[in-house]
Amino acid sequence: MEEIAQILQSYFTMRKIVIDRYINSFDKNIPTKKIDFIRNYRRKKVSLFKISEINQLAAEFGIGNSSGNLMPHLTLYINLLPVHYQEVLFKAANLDKRKLLRRINDYNVWKIEELQLIYNSCIIHKMVSNS
Repeated sequence: MEEIAQILQSYFTMRKIVIDRYINSFDKNIPTKKIDFIRNYRRKKVSLFKISEINQLAAEFGIGNSSGNLMPHLTLYINLLPVHYQEVLFKAANLDKRKLLRRINDYNVWKIEELQLIYNSCIIHKMVSNS
């Protein structure tokens, strides 16, 4: 679970930097190549950014995104956990095997809220197991 928490923490940090820079680009006119069609919509609803869009923006802004590159493999990390830990994460994020399979096929299906719940569950589990 610690690896999952590290991946998610890195992703959240990169995501925040990318979104902050993206929003600031409206004022500073930082050029962006492929994302003009989503500018107005995403500016108002940053929670709807897909993982691939965050990765694309990170590349355009020259921000390293090794955590973004690991996001497609998040479901693999979850599947490799012992069943007990999987159940903890499933319960925390309201997931099941069917939903996880959908995320294996398309990692953009992950919602930021689900990722945050999984991360929180990993952190809580780590604190409980360390005490």
